[in-house]
Amino acid sequence: MQRIKQHNGELRGGARYTKLRRPVEIKYFETYKEHKLAARREYEIKKLSHTEKDQLCQKGYIPLEDFK
Repeated sequence: MQRIKQHNGELRGGARYTKLRRPVEIKYFETYKEHKLAARREYEIKKLSHTEKDQLCQKGYIPLEDFK
């Protein structure tokens, strides 16, 4: 929640990219115990097509093996 508040200008911080795209909202999230695993998953998600990302948001977690 802190990161969303930062992106929406409620708290100091947040990316410049989101300043022009406010308000931002969470469409999908996963939790990880290790930052390394979360960063790896974020990189995998960034490589998905727009359609695959939409499916991920609508249906919840979809293993990446399903897209190959």
